[in-house]
Amino acid sequence: MRYEDLGRDDRIHASLYTDPRIFADEMERIFHRGWVFVGHASEVPRPGDFVTRPIGTQPAIMVRGQDGEIAVLLNRCMHRGTMICAVEHGTTRRSRVPITAGPTISAARCSACRTRAGTTRRSTRARAA
Repeated sequence: MRYEDLGRDDRIHASLYTDPRIFADEMERIFHRGWVFVGHASEVPRPGDFVTRPIGTQPAIMVRGQDGEIAVLLNRCMHRGTMICAVEHGTTRRSRVPITAGPTISAARCSACRTRAGTTRRSTRARAA
């Protein structure tokens, strides 16, 4: 698809707003290739504070750890894909994964998001300002 053919100086083709292929391309180019603003550090001022936001079509959670560091993680359990936190913001010591009542998010360390090697997976595509 050639985007140049869809736009003119005085108008653009309606498919730029409605075509699912263009939407998928925008998601890839905008949200999967570079840094994306998720939130400001002032939104999570104390350890345990969190906010949830979408990054493109993926749910994310920004949380301030007990060490004061901010982490941005996918808001999904890697085991079953269940959303870990369904509320928009709050403060917590830890959040349990629903259904399995399994691993927890404890501030910036997310045992639910560990790789098989045991390291914490943090989003490399999003950050807090």
